[in-house]
Parts: sequence; C-alpha cells; structure tokens
Amino acid sequence: GVGFAVIFLSEYSSILFMSLIFSLTFLGADIFSILFFFKLTFISFIYIWVRGSLPRYRYDKLMYLTWKSFLPISLNFLIFFLGLKLLFLYNYFLLKI
Repeated sequence: GVGFAVIFLSEYSSILFMSLIFSLTFLGADIFSILFFFKLTFISFIYIWVRGSLPRYRYDKLMYLTWKSFLPISLNFLIFFLGLKLLFLYNYFLLKI
C-alpha cells in the first residue's frame, strides 16, 4: 500500500537527484536551461536502463565481496599511500636539513 509507494517514490527521487548531481558536475549546464533537463532525462534513462539490465547480487554474495575483496584492497591502498606520503615527507625534510 502506502509504504511501498513511499519507498518507490524515494527510490526514483534518489535516481533523479543523483542524475542531477552528475549532470551538474560532469556535463555542466545552467539549471534553468532546457539543455540541462535533456541531460538530466538522458542520465536518468541510462541509470534506469543499466539498473534494469544488470542482475542484482544476492545479499550474502554482496557481503562476501565486500569483506573478502573490497575491504582488504582498500586497506592495502590506504597503507600503501600513507607509507608513500610518509616516505616523501621524510625525504623532503631530510634533504632540507
């Protein structure tokens, strides 16, 4: 009933909002131009088309992918770039003395 309608409306308003942000950020246009609304409609169409074409992940597979793949990769990148930054800062201050 009403709960489904609210969730449905929030889902599609989220799609429109993300399309608006994408259009303003990457495609660039004035908000009050007709070209902006064409871009917004096009990005929304592409978003809905891709979402409808690709299969959904099962929740357990999504959790497995997150914990076993994305988390270790992101932590390794974090440690690597932190070490790289410390190395450059150390060499910069070492050579300055």
